[in-house]
Amino acid sequence: LVTGGMGGLGEAICMKMADMGYDVATTYSPGNSKVTAWIAEMKEKGYTFRAYPCDVASFESAQECIGKVISDMGPVDVLVNNAGIMLLSPVAETTDELVDRQIAVNLKGVLNGMREAAKRSDAASASFRVCVGSSRICGGRSKRPAGCCIGPAPAPIRTTCPPRRCRATAARTCSTRAARGRRGPRRLKLK
Repeated sequence: LVTGGMGGLGEAICMKMADMGYDVATTYSPGNSKVTAWIAEMKEKGYTFRAYPCDVASFESAQECIGKVISDMGPVDVLVNNAGIMLLSPVAETTDELVDRQIAVNLKGVLNGMREAAKRSDAASASFRVCVGSSRICGGRSKRPAGCCIGPAPAPIRTTCPPRRCRATAARTCSTRAARGRRGPRRLKLK
């Protein structure tokens, strides 16, 4: 399951996972009017994806979406939290609503998907893996490219994004550390 997989890096992740033998589902914002065209475009390229509406910032929406994915496709083996937004405005014009929406999607959305997929997959799938975010903090002195690694079933997936496409995801880094401690005994790989 790839959140926000209908364009850019998310689409590339969906295609890579399908090429590796995964049955791939993706989510899209409930107001997205391009779903049918995207599914048709992917079919022309030889990919068959399932797409589900989901407001990742809403726990109830994440519950409903993951429940539908499991009902249609079986347990979620891999969750890639790719959905994210960057609503830019001059600092003097930034509103609380703008900041709250970014935090809701970029942080709470990751946690909503992780906790629901993990809860429903614990008993059903010993191979459950999570990619906490499709991007990392770029810039600074870090020499590592942005990206993530998930594995082992059926094979590790590595994705990178150029710095110009990365979103600030400091909170995701903290989530990764928390998830490592919580899911550590199951050999969860988060990089």
